[in-house]
Amino acid sequence: MGFRDYVRVYLGDRIVDTAYRGAFRVLGGEAVVPGMPSAAAWSVTAGENPGEVHVILSALPASGGAPVTDFVYGIDAGEALPLGAGPGLHLLTGLEPGATIQIRIAAVNAVGQGPWSAAKTVTVAHDAAPVAQSAPVIGGTAKVGATLFASAGEWSGNPAITLQWLRDGVAIVGATGATYVPAATDEGAMVAVRVTATNAGGSASATSPALGPVIAAGGGLAATGGDGQITITGFGAPSAPGATGGSGQIILIEYGA
Repeated sequence: MGFRDYVRVYLGDRIVDTAYRGAFRVLGGEAVVPGMPSAAAWSVTAGENPGEVHVILSALPASGGAPVTDFVYGIDAGEALPLGAGPGLHLLTGLEPGATIQIRIAAVNAVGQGPWSAAKTVTVAHDAAPVAQSAPVIGGTAKVGATLFASAGEWSGNPAITLQWLRDGVAIVGATGATYVPAATDEGAMVAVRVTATNAGGSASATSPALGPVIAAGGGLAATGGDGQITITGFGAPSAPGATGGSGQIILIEYGA
């Protein structure tokens, strides 16, 4: 004989409508969905790795007359997703690093899903701010009309990269691509590229060594001589057959008497 065999059960002078043995209802009506998890019964924190969140359950809500078998969670206004059964730490993965989200949970028993808890806000774990592992560099010839190539270097933290070309340390308007072709206004200037790396943890910048001065698209040679020597100084690109050297470079030729 159990509680259900009695018409009424009294505790002192009070009628007992519902009684439980553990999570099981042993007296009262049919089972219903579980109760709503209280704010004190669970918490959320950022995980240890980018894209992770921890949901910690510390207590079960009212069972509704049938054991709580599972929990589900929802992000913002999203659908219910399986969380796991029982108290403990539950790991959510694959989330957007650095995103601020709202999480709610609900308990499930044989009857169905109970009401959603109040939402809690958490920032998803993310990488630390980027750090340059190697410096950016420029390749190519610093000459009007020639193409320069930028290498952004290596960065920690899986950042997004942006580039800004510089003329004598000042940003060149619109020059934000991986290549740059010096114009006549660049002649005589030093050209560099500034790299900015950004992720959820912050941003950092590094600037390449400057290249130049930029030489003209054309060029000529000036020669002086005497005492068994000829000095040829290049201005712009070499124009004499067989001559080498860039702007300002001096080629010294010696000859016998």
